[in-house]
Amino acid sequence: MLESDGSVTSGSRGGELISPILTDSPETWRQLEVVCEVAKRHGAEVNFETGGHVHIGAENALDGKKQRWRRFFKMAGGFEDVSHRLAGGEQGLFRGAEDDQYTESARRQSHCGITAVMPQEAETNAFQSIISRIGEDKYRSINLLPFATKKTIEFRAFNGSLTPGVIQASVKYAAGIVNAAERARTKPSEGFNVTYQDKRRGEIINNYSLVEEDFSDGAIMNVLDTVCSRKEDKEHLLSVIVRNRWVNR
Repeated sequence: MLESDGSVTSGSRGGELISPILTDSPETWRQLEVVCEVAKRHGAEVNFETGGHVHIGAENALDGKKQRWRRFFKMAGGFEDVSHRLAGGEQGLFRGAEDDQYTESARRQSHCGITAVMPQEAETNAFQSIISRIGEDKYRSINLLPFATKKTIEFRAFNGSLTPGVIQASVKYAAGIVNAAERARTKPSEGFNVTYQDKRRGEIINNYSLVEEDFSDGAIMNVLDTVCSRKEDKEHLLSVIVRNRWVNR
């Protein structure tokens, strides 16, 4: 669906392509290829000012679960260097490196989330209120404000693209963050048995840093080990990451 948007629409030209809810299936990705091809055939293009925003449903994964939210915030802040390199897509650099007006760092927001006093598990309305306060405003790399009304989290950092594989990598990363927040843990809890992969993810998440930048290959592999459960997904995201430079904010 094409909608007008003040940041990209001028008169009768330009707009924002909005997808329906997507699932990780071959049919979904085939449809994405068709949409991108049709858009390009009709003259659609993106530039360095275009964003590729991804909404991930988080109600079942996070709502009313304080430890899951803490894991989410640790990744949102601690993985930011790698996520911004991935966000460059095929353009070589994350667009927020030059102008972060619409994609400000989420590290301060993440620190607030990690240190916030969360309510008891079942109090979902109280959680929504706290998450909204932590969210500050929508113009962060990760926008929490839609959670109160749509139960989604918006990942805003990704550069816009009409290349299906780049869009798919963005979606896989964003979904992987929410999935890891739900499942990663270093000891059994919430009825989950802890697999080796769950424990490994939990250890990586707990070693987060909101202060020290880490522009290393090891940082990339730690992020991929956390957000991806399949080797082919790690290779896919890595193929996008290597096209881009690190962002030194």
